[in-house]
Amino acid sequence: MKSFFSILTICLIAIGFIVPLAWGAAIVTCLLALTCAPPGRREDGKKKSGGLLGGLIDDIVISGKMRDCPHCCKKIMKSASKCPYCQEFVEITKNSLWVMK
Repeated sequence: MKSFFSILTICLIAIGFIVPLAWGAAIVTCLLALTCAPPGRREDGKKKSGGLLGGLIDDIVISGKMRDCPHCCKKIMKSASKCPYCQEFVEITKNSLWVMK
């Protein structure tokens, strides 16, 4: 969806040189392209964030909730005692627990 609005924005900008009214529509489609969330889900199962800083926000949230499995290097929840991917037990350290207050 985001790529559709991006292509539409570029087309409307090009048309705007001929028909100035298209500049207004280009601004609207540009804002829609910037606010649309990309398809898919994050490693923790939630939908990806949209907007200009969506990827950065997702990385910050994931780094707070998840860690790498020492055996298979996939992302697992910090409170997990067993990796769901390789089925190996992982040690839960004091620093790996994430408690929401």
